[in-house]
Amino acid sequence: MRRTIDPPSPSRPTFHRFGEGAVVMGAHYANDPAHGDEYYTPRRPGDDDPLIISVVKLVFMLAAVPFVLLWRHPVATPTIVVGLWLLFFHGVAFTVLTLTLIAGLVVWYWRAPDSFERFVVHQVRAWWRRWRVYSRGWSSAMHMCGLAKGWGAKQYAPHVITVRCDPHTDHVRVKLLPGQTSDDFAARADALAATFGALACRVEEDKPGVLWLRFVHADALHEPVPPLEPDDPVALDALTLGTTDTGAPWQLGLPGTHVLVAGATNSGKGSVIWSTICAVAPAIRDGWVQVWAVDPKGGIELAPGAGMFARFAHEPEAMVQLIEEAAGLIRTRADAMRGHTRQHTPTTRDPFVLLIIDELAFLTAYMRDRALTKRLASALSVVLSQGRAAGLCVLAAVQDPRKEIVNMRDLFPTRIALRMTEADQVDMVLGDGTHHRGAHCERIPEHTPGVGYVAVDGRAEPIRVRAAYLADDDITTLCERFAPHRSTARASGGPVVRAVSTEAEAA
Repeated sequence: MRRTIDPPSPSRPTFHRFGEGAVVMGAHYANDPAHGDEYYTPRRPGDDDPLIISVVKLVFMLAAVPFVLLWRHPVATPTIVVGLWLLFFHGVAFTVLTLTLIAGLVVWYWRAPDSFERFVVHQVRAWWRRWRVYSRGWSSAMHMCGLAKGWGAKQYAPHVITVRCDPHTDHVRVKLLPGQTSDDFAARADALAATFGALACRVEEDKPGVLWLRFVHADALHEPVPPLEPDDPVALDALTLGTTDTGAPWQLGLPGTHVLVAGATNSGKGSVIWSTICAVAPAIRDGWVQVWAVDPKGGIELAPGAGMFARFAHEPEAMVQLIEEAAGLIRTRADAMRGHTRQHTPTTRDPFVLLIIDELAFLTAYMRDRALTKRLASALSVVLSQGRAAGLCVLAAVQDPRKEIVNMRDLFPTRIALRMTEADQVDMVLGDGTHHRGAHCERIPEHTPGVGYVAVDGRAEPIRVRAAYLADDDITTLCERFAPHRSTARASGGPVVRAVSTEAEAA
């Protein structure tokens, strides 16, 4: 007679010894050599649910299908859905054209992501930001910031012409109302930044009656700039020292100008100096550019690059003598250029001279020997007033930009303001009104050395930049790669004896 096994209780599972029974994959088997194996499969959860519960579960399962497909196939699912929708509502031709356009955009993004982001992503972001931010609440924002005008019940707000966006900044071009100037917006730059949720707002005049509002939403200069490979051959009128907050290279021209770098302690003045030396390094190697260096800090800052300098001094007497030699070189060149040319052309026999003064305030105000101070003032006034045409550029660094400390700061056409301790110092360095136009040097964080603003003759608005940082190892490598050739050094005008102290020579 056939033997059967009752199904086990769900609460108390039954286990069998080998030969009597087994449990495999949830099915209970009973071995019967005569009639075969008889098994019992437990019921699945939900088999006893009422009909209404089953229907609700089915509806939820069907509703979750699109989300599951979108999660597992994030590209194929939207493509198929959009293609079917276009095919059903717009026909075959329009569907093929649209899918071809989408495929072209995908290929563009794959092959050239930078240009795709510039011409597509930034444009879409600009359209969205203009509608969402600079159109819906623009009039009320102008009224609350005191930039709307009118009489009686009529009020008028400046008109938004266009909006451009990049990853860090919104550029809003605005048409001013009659009677308004860019200074009105510059005086309310902080209020505008707070109103539109920006970190800062800079005002730049485009043309009379039209200006740009630069709303900065992220700091593009937060990360340090690594050392840059110098261009070879060197273009003295476009030396790349770092980057700007727009992502473009920061370029600085040396011929026809002098450069003043002002900033508090640890603000990055050394980064600007060494970035400049790095940019002209190939020309130093080839002999048509010479660096004359003055380091009142005892040679600590500039001594690592002494192998690249034609002159180097760090003692008071030697430093004043070096600047007097520079003034004498200018007079000699002026005599040779008179009647022939008005602009110096650098050669290996008559090189362009970059005179670097690391701490200008020591020479102009802090030296104890008053006789040396007078000699320095006389020679430096000649260098700053006549050196540009004679092929000499002064790159000077200072901590305190006050007039009583640096009474010749107006002779520096190019000025760079790094982190400052006071807001009033910004206008001392960059010119009146630059602080209101967004050059908030006192707000530059201490952990971002090398960040600052640059003022150039002919441009009212300062440019925010960050100089590249060169560590000691980078400076050592630079000197090994671009040390001046002895042959070109001998061929250049004047000896290349370095004016250093006897203690340094002994060391």
